[in-house]
Amino acid sequence: MTTSRWTRRLLAAAPLIVPLLVPSCRREAERSDPPARAEPQATAERAAPASVDSPPSKPRVTARKAARSRPPAAARSETAAGTLARSCAVERVTDGDTIRCADGRRIRLLLIDAPEMDQAPFGQRARRELARLLPERAVVQYETDRQRQDRYGRTLAYVYLPDGRMANEEMLRTGYAVVLFYKPNDRHLQRFTAVADSARRQRRGLFADTTFRCMPSDHRRKAC
Repeated sequence: MTTSRWTRRLLAAAPLIVPLLVPSCRREAERSDPPARAEPQATAERAAPASVDSPPSKPRVTARKAARSRPPAAARSETAAGTLARSCAVERVTDGDTIRCADGRRIRLLLIDAPEMDQAPFGQRARRELARLLPERAVVQYETDRQRQDRYGRTLAYVYLPDGRMANEEMLRTGYAVVLFYKPNDRHLQRFTAVADSARRQRRGLFADTTFRCMPSDHRRKAC
């Protein structure tokens, strides 16, 4: 049998053989390829987008935690006193560390001590310097420290000039007062001490006079 005759017979039998081979090949392909893994369904929390407009929830604060976070009553009153700021229209300067306001209040400048008026001539010099800083009818601001008043009913305060300087510190800087510290008012103690030491070394104000040897506190105690 010639080659052409075999070829014609195979072509004639192809429609019968191909349908039998296709299912067999398909089964082999299914066994060789692993089944595709199904993607897990997204949960509702993961699928839902975060809301941009909704504010974050605030943590709940229990009454016990709130009580622990507040400072004690004494500390709260000290803080309130330290931030107290009021104004005073100067009526007159009493001496080198005390002024009287138009409404009758007396303000004792904190952390400084000027010579008494009977400690001539130094008391008069200190009063003139404070009057220069705080002229009559000038409206100044003042703030208290931890203790608001002394035993004489005077307001204990730091007095601020209209340009922002502090009158207490300026009296020390010019040498017409010395540092006087009584607990618990110590907010500017370290700074005031440095300013006063500088004025003494440079012999400014009262220290320019070699006869100024008796400190105001010693004079009141009649120690000199």
